[in-house]
Amino acid sequence: MKIAYYPPSSKENLFSENMIGCLSELGDVYEVTPRRLVNFIKFSRYDVAVVNWIESKVIKSNGDFSLFKFTFFVAWFHILKFFSKKIIYVKHNNFPHGVSSVDSGLRIVRYFESRSDKVVVLIPQLGANFVPHPLYSDLSNRKCTSRDAAPYAVFFGRIEKYKNLDKLISAWPELMRLVIAGPCNNAVYLEYLRNLGTGKDINIIGRYLSEDEASELVGGAYVLVNPASEGSAIVSGSAMYALSMGVPVVGVHTPFMSFMEELGYGVPVNSLEEIDSDFLHEVRSGSVLISRGAVNEIFGQKMIVDRWKEVIYG
Repeated sequence: MKIAYYPPSSKENLFSENMIGCLSELGDVYEVTPRRLVNFIKFSRYDVAVVNWIESKVIKSNGDFSLFKFTFFVAWFHILKFFSKKIIYVKHNNFPHGVSSVDSGLRIVRYFESRSDKVVVLIPQLGANFVPHPLYSDLSNRKCTSRDAAPYAVFFGRIEKYKNLDKLISAWPELMRLVIAGPCNNAVYLEYLRNLGTGKDINIIGRYLSEDEASELVGGAYVLVNPASEGSAIVSGSAMYALSMGVPVVGVHTPFMSFMEELGYGVPVNSLEEIDSDFLHEVRSGSVLISRGAVNEIFGQKMIVDRWKEVIYG
């Protein structure tokens, strides 16, 4: 089987690298991009094309819709469709992150959904074609700090306005330590967050972390906090990163957090104000215990490969 996969993997987003590894068990995977269109076409037809995040490509940096980008990526989508027997759209978002108009964002996602042969979802509540988000399996055997000795909670991921980090900092209890880490393209917003955290035990690391730095930071936490609640993202990649190392997740109620609660891997809250000292002490004392083996059964490579077989051949 010949599988075209878009976009190619990168060091900043390991989802594609891990998913390509799973799909490689079903056939030959070709990482494709419109920047290398000639290389794409020369392989003639593909059996399957798998498309991720294309809806986010049509939005400008300020959140506005770009007609030029939309036209370009619609053309790329239909080229993929023309050269493939089947095209599968992986739905990561309900609408693009930070989009100015949610209605426009929803229409963009619906456009690609409606023109795909199948739509893969990353949590089972959203549809029959469920394929689990891959774990970061290369991290799963690393030695992590014991939960009761862990000195801090952590937020890990890109620092963006839509993730409600300002609300998290404002609600955070003064005597509890929080580390916020990840790259940020908005220096003004980053400085705003630092000023907002003055007087609290909050450390903000506004840069890209190496794999070793990230695994040490997240693996040394007693909980990962996921404050985003706007509804754009379906699954939190940073939460999956934490689960790979047996670190539980706390976040505002979303379908994903309900899924984590159902599995026993997370605790949803109605608002960030509920994450007070008593709540954090309870989480830290071990009210949520995660077995890496159990996590691997649900989100591991074997499960992902089996689900892809059902989607592709079903």
